[in-house]
Amino acid sequence: MTSALPLGPPDIGDADSDTPCMQGHSAAKRFMHPEVGVLELTCQRLLDPDRSHHLLVCTAIPASESYEKLQLLSVIGTQHMVSRTLPNA
Repeated sequence: MTSALPLGPPDIGDADSDTPCMQGHSAAKRFMHPEVGVLELTCQRLLDPDRSHHLLVCTAIPASESYEKLQLLSVIGTQHMVSRTLPNA
């Protein structure tokens, strides 16, 4: 399903706005990534009750091992880093 996007910048409001955006609880979570291994991330759930939107934001502590792994993932993207043995020619 697709819909038309507005041409102007999004209306995100300002810090003094009355638009409700509720912050849910935050929790430390561990994820196993097939290329870089375990990622320890802090996740927060943000809620917009007016539009029934939920946003899960996960971040790593700067300079941590998980932070470095996320930096590596931003470089390798969706590439698979599996080593393959070439046949002898």
